[in-house]
Amino acid sequence: MDDLMRRVNFRGLGGYPSAAGGRVKSNKLFRSGELSDLKPEDVEYVQSLGLSFICDLRSEGEQQAKPNPVLAGVKNMSNPAMGGAVNMQNLSDVFKTMAANGQGGAPLLEAYKKFVTDPQSRQAYRTFVRSLLEAEGRPVLWHCTAGKDRTGFAAAIVLLLLEVPIGTIMEDYMKTAAYRQEANEKLMAKAREAIQNEEQLTWVRALLGVKPEYLLASLEEMRRVYGSTDNYIVEGLGISDEECKLLQEWYLE
Repeated sequence: MDDLMRRVNFRGLGGYPSAAGGRVKSNKLFRSGELSDLKPEDVEYVQSLGLSFICDLRSEGEQQAKPNPVLAGVKNMSNPAMGGAVNMQNLSDVFKTMAANGQGGAPLLEAYKKFVTDPQSRQAYRTFVRSLLEAEGRPVLWHCTAGKDRTGFAAAIVLLLLEVPIGTIMEDYMKTAAYRQEANEKLMAKAREAIQNEEQLTWVRALLGVKPEYLLASLEEMRRVYGSTDNYIVEGLGISDEECKLLQEWYLE
């Protein structure tokens, strides 16, 4: 699994402490980057996890370009959240949009706020949590392309539902900085070949990276719109207190 962590940012959420008592169960909740390039032995390992579903948060275009492997007995759930992958072909359009919106310094801050307020995003995360309830404690996996933004926000939701402290949620989010280092270095090398503008290279670096203020922007947006993160769960995601307790029974020990 260490090799999977390094290559596709694949990891579990087991072991984190909960204010509800106990810890998150191991081998139940998994997050990852894209799965299309898994080696045969990787596919065998993922198959062995006994997953109820794989929730794919990528756009339809991303899914068609790099489809997930088919795993026997595992539901492959297409559930596009807002956003998409940055690649060398669409960087010009990305730069224009960022400049028009004044996002040069922190290009992902607005995206993380929209995870909370954008209708498509809100529906995608509602669907994700509903599927988690339907899994009834069985192992599950969710992913996007890099396994950091759309996936990182989904992981934060799951840990909020399980009453994991905010500090621990941030620690999990920031692990991506280490696990994406190798992949990001390769992408930055390609970017340097295609781009000479140093400011634009700085933007690319920001788009590929993770910073605490990104996820904090989501949490603050929850509080701004709904009054608290707890209210976001109830009103934004439509999850009742009873359903939260069920998830805690299934995924805490």
